[in-house]
Amino acid sequence: MEHIKKGTPNPWDSLRLLELEFGEWSYWPGSFDPDEETDDANDTFKHLPPAVTSFDLRLPDLEGLRHRPTACLRIPEPYIHRFTTLRLELNWEATAALKVLEECVDLETLIFDFRRDCFDCKEIPYTNRLRRDGILLPKLRTLRLEHASVCDDFLRFLRTPSLSELDLSFEPMMNTFDEGQADEAPAEFGSDLVSFIQRSQCALRRFRIHYLSFRVNYDKSILDTILSCLPTLTHLTLDTVTFDGEDFWLLEQMRQDPLPNLEVFELLNVPYFVPFFDPSYIAGFIDASLLNLMNIRYMSSKGT
Repeated sequence: MEHIKKGTPNPWDSLRLLELEFGEWSYWPGSFDPDEETDDANDTFKHLPPAVTSFDLRLPDLEGLRHRPTACLRIPEPYIHRFTTLRLELNWEATAALKVLEECVDLETLIFDFRRDCFDCKEIPYTNRLRRDGILLPKLRTLRLEHASVCDDFLRFLRTPSLSELDLSFEPMMNTFDEGQADEAPAEFGSDLVSFIQRSQCALRRFRIHYLSFRVNYDKSILDTILSCLPTLTHLTLDTVTFDGEDFWLLEQMRQDPLPNLEVFELLNVPYFVPFFDPSYIAGFIDASLLNLMNIRYMSSKGT
């Protein structure tokens, strides 16, 4: 690092991908306060490799800490404006993360790992403005949310007109499948997702939902609400998703050509012991879509 600070050319300068993972915070009361605007706080990423375009930052939990260390997310403009791929892993107050995203004007891929904690932001004029106007990411094509919680309102902060791939995973941190552990989609989940798509005015091509349950009978099916607003979809993956299959029957009845551009349909890890899952509804949907559907993959939790 001393060599880097002197500005001498070295192999570090050519790095394009950088992954940083921190295991724990070293902080005691009375020592450096990372929330203060100091020169040290702004030096955190002062010596990033100048060619980095893909940045992966994994931050530890805040258990036992009195202050929220936002300094670790103060990335200087010369670097942050070059990022085309960004992966953030954190589960604490996320106002600083929003400030990072607002500066990523050239971002094409965003992966946000919530570690199963809710996306929590301070109620301040800055975040209220972002909730109203949204963060415009004009070049973003791929958005993946990992270990998310269905109560998160993360998507309400974004506008992504170029988005073509959306991956939503609600899997717990422990990689074990138990139908009872899967979160149940709340009533507003479908409308929130549709609002995000319409606000962004994007033409989504690939869509994946992972580890979620659609088991409550509302007046209008949540899954039906979502799929009905995705006419440009070519790839659909439902992985470890519980539902009764009637969603696809409703979609078929609603219009003559459901999901008219769909080419690949993956139905993976369907719990074989769910009594209300009726494959005949899926069969009817496939029959109505055979003109374009080129690849169908079905796998129950037994692997069949």
